[in-house]
Amino acid sequence: MIAKVVLRVFILALIFNISSTVGYNQAKDRQVPVKVTAKPRKAVFESGEPILIDIDIHNGLKAEIIVQGAVTTPNAWNGETLAIQLPDIYLLPNIRQRYLKRPDVDFPKFVSAPGGLRVRPKDSVRKTIDVSKWTITDGWIPGKYHVLIRVDKIDVDKYTWINVHSDPVFFEIR
Repeated sequence: MIAKVVLRVFILALIFNISSTVGYNQAKDRQVPVKVTAKPRKAVFESGEPILIDIDIHNGLKAEIIVQGAVTTPNAWNGETLAIQLPDIYLLPNIRQRYLKRPDVDFPKFVSAPGGLRVRPKDSVRKTIDVSKWTITDGWIPGKYHVLIRVDKIDVDKYTWINVHSDPVFFEIR
């Protein structure tokens, strides 16, 4: 009797394991090959200086994509921050969210629309942001930071847009 129960449990576990592996492989094949990589310009920044991070958006699709916002470097009206989010900002070793507010984008009168950056297949575009423009709890005080960057509303086609996260970025402020 016990042997039959053990055999049934073993068979059910085997079936579950095979079906979940098949499901995982199917999901892996459907992943969208658009990748965001972020890298700070320096490992250590001085307190009060701009904290510049280069964000590369790689298009691995067979068709062109459009990244919202035509500005690629920091400017006075924060145009480079359009469609860029910092959803997770931590001052290590405390894993406590520090994010408060993203910078306002104050379009000048001569800019009629935010525009977009076209990225051809197998190509990439780089945006550089100054993360010190984001308001965080206690300000950008000296310490080691862990930041996650997300690029929002990447137009994949006329019906679809995606948001893509980078791997975590680490830097220090002295």
